[in-house]
Amino acid sequence: MILFNKKISLSLVIVVGIGLLLGGFLLGAALTYKNPTASAQDSCTITEEQLTEIYDAIFHRPLDAGALGYVNHGLDFVLGELSRSREHAMYSGLFAATKALENARRESGDITTSDENDYLDIVDSALSHINEWAKTLSEQARADAAVGPEQARNAIQEAYRNMNTIAQQAAEYGLFQAQKRIGKPSDLPTPEE
Repeated sequence: MILFNKKISLSLVIVVGIGLLLGGFLLGAALTYKNPTASAQDSCTITEEQLTEIYDAIFHRPLDAGALGYVNHGLDFVLGELSRSREHAMYSGLFAATKALENARRESGDITTSDENDYLDIVDSALSHINEWAKTLSEQARADAAVGPEQARNAIQEAYRNMNTIAQQAAEYGLFQAQKRIGKPSDLPTPEE
């Protein structure tokens, strides 16, 4: 009989011991748990190097003089400010118009000429808006511009290199003056500097 009680006592001690250890571990984990979805504002202050990468990703250009004011601010703040900027709004319109045309071509595979012309009018309108908006910007010397004509032509050339032959040939005629062959991006003249 004493043997039976010792077995129960030993088993009970082991079970209780394991339960206490497990309970202590879970309690400790609960007390030290930090929310993994912490705000970027709390954990990320933007450096100049990071800001340079953000500008390149969003605006496809280097930092301008006013951009340095965002250094040492939280990521949430910087992204919010940039997404509300006029520059972002203008170029987002062009991107959205172009994406709509791309999606229409991709989804149907056989877009009607009338529908395609409607999409092209939307892209044309977006380009017109950017053109008119750019005319309202302050005067600055071409040497001070964030992106010059050479950089623009090189970016277009890079996109051209990644197209198939049929698309390259069609792109050489431009979009809005299709009767005029404008040629390869690398052959486009740049304005005199």
